Amino acid sequence: MHNHANSFISGVVYLTRTHTEARTVFMKAPGGTDFTFKNDHAGVATGSYNADKWISPSPEPGDVVLFPSYLMHAVPINPGERRISMAFNAIPTHLDSWGYRVSFSG
Repeated sequence: MHNHANSFISGVVYLTRTHTEARTVFMKAPGGTDFTFKNDHAGVATGSYNADKWISPSPEPGDVVLFPSYLMHAVPINPGERRISMAFNAIPTHLDSWGYRVSFSG
């Protein structure tokens, strides 16, 4: 389980099929409240989209998954054929939160 420090948005490009047991798992940060999957209102049944963790759908080659870099995630060991993916981070060169300006260089 890890996140990507000093980054803004992280992502994965899947170049080959991913075994169903090796899909990316996203988790609530331990002790964190800035991102929560759990929905514990009265009468709500816990399901795929409101639990403490969320497992991504099986990606197809060419799929891209983007997520906030602070989000804790893990990739289980791949029991299937060779998996090729490319992870990346978008690190802003300028961030002005009051002016809502985010800049990246290429």
